[in-house]
Amino acid sequence: MLKNRFTVITGKITMSNGQGNANFNYPSGFNQNNCVPVAGGCKYSNSLNRIAFGGTQGTFYTGVYLNSSNCTFAVSPFEDGVGPNGTYDFKVVLMRID
Repeated sequence: MLKNRFTVITGKITMSNGQGNANFNYPSGFNQNNCVPVAGGCKYSNSLNRIAFGGTQGTFYTGVYLNSSNCTFAVSPFEDGVGPNGTYDFKVVLMRID
């Protein structure tokens, strides 16, 4: 938690043909009504030493969904059957706005 407003969540996402999602719980003090996702990204290639942030990551796009009971980091390919396979690290930054 940074200055009681920002928090960074890290986890793993398993993708098949560039598609997958990972659910995680809200950190203490955060919920669907009082926060927004600032950034979400994943290290979609273990051979590259980088984590890609933003909505578009080459052959797929990423998103963060704020559900009533938890959050979801999701990856979807631009084309069916195109994208990486495997388990990768992800990071999400949430900002509390209350």
